[in-house]
Amino acid sequence: MTAPDETGTSQPEFMFPEIMEAVSRTIAARTDEIFRAADVGEPPVMVLIPELGDMISEGFYWRRADAAINSLLSAEFEVAGKKPVGLVGLPRGRCYRRIGTG
Repeated sequence: MTAPDETGTSQPEFMFPEIMEAVSRTIAARTDEIFRAADVGEPPVMVLIPELGDMISEGFYWRRADAAINSLLSAEFEVAGKKPVGLVGLPRGRCYRRIGTG
């Protein structure tokens, strides 16, 4: 059973907190790489694949990771579109541009 959460994503009835903790740790450890990817217009969620690709097999967790990255970047960046990332449940990841730039 699923129910929409605050991001509009359906949340499984039973989440695996260790996966979300790993996502949070990886985002924190790779913040500089995430910002660099955003600066060059690539989907920052791609930065997480080397570390989390074998752990995450459900789209729900990739969508949550993409939403967490959006939250991290939202003060300096705006969503500029999406590009293919080829992840299960997240075929396209958000791309960004700095706020105030063309």
